[in-house]
Amino acid sequence: MNRKKIIATVKSQEEEKVPFSLKLPASLKEDIQSLAEKESVSMNSLIVVTLQSLINDDCGNELNKTKSFLVDYRDYLYHQLTGFYPTDPDEAIMKDTMKSKINALNSLLEDDK
Repeated sequence: MNRKKIIATVKSQEEEKVPFSLKLPASLKEDIQSLAEKESVSMNSLIVVTLQSLINDDCGNELNKTKSFLVDYRDYLYHQLTGFYPTDPDEAIMKDTMKSKINALNSLLEDDK
């Protein structure tokens, strides 16, 4: 989590807020209060954006794992396809299916850039 990014996001929040009760250890409350005062933002906004950043980081990590898996699968299919010369109609269909999967994965991975 990037502190500067969190503070910048706090200052641009516009979404409607709903009440929620949260109990903090006294020392943590003091730390949050001190940082909020230093950055001229509310404690609530600082807590909300920090939690959102944590969630976004976690989702980003999961997305990276999924992308890595897809790259590995695409490379596996490509390796299987290399030097594969169909000798009957079923193998020709299998080769076309593998090519289609590789193209779909390339398109999906390209869109993610």
